Amino acid sequence: MKIYRKGSFWFTLLVLIIALVLVSISFSYSERARLIPLAVGIVVSILAILVLIGERYPRLIRGFDVSLTDFTRGDLEVERRMKAVSKRGVGTSVRTICAWIAGFFLLIYLVGFLIAIPVFVLLFLKIYGHIRWLNTLVVTIVTWGIIYAMFKLVMKVDLFKGILFGEITPPI
Repeated sequence: MKIYRKGSFWFTLLVLIIALVLVSISFSYSERARLIPLAVGIVVSILAILVLIGERYPRLIRGFDVSLTDFTRGDLEVERRMKAVSKRGVGTSVRTICAWIAGFFLLIYLVGFLIAIPVFVLLFLKIYGHIRWLNTLVVTIVTWGIIYAMFKLVMKVDLFKGILFGEITPPI
């Protein structure tokens, strides 16, 4: 096993432990308060277990290998940009992702969750991911629908509306 594989294994194991602790702690919360930590903990645990299995038995997941290029336009411009990103290194990619996340939080503060989520997903997939329009629109709509259904319909949470819509601080 290569060194980066060992690091990946230990990091994934740590993520799995944190997710399992999150799941166990969530049972001490009220029924309504435990929904999100329980859902996130279960999903992260399943994904971490799949990554650990893939680390140990790479042949099992070889058939499931999906590249970002599978969802892009498939043109030479996209390939050129992806090669340029890989040449710049991990530090630049991390800074770029952090800038996107900061922009997402700023967008939430300005226009609220229900507008910020689809705007962010759409912009991120088109600008950063270079994903085809149809795929971008489908993922954006599905993401917004899941967030809306979970928070507004199932949990009946009053989501922050943003300062442009008259809400100065998020509801507590």
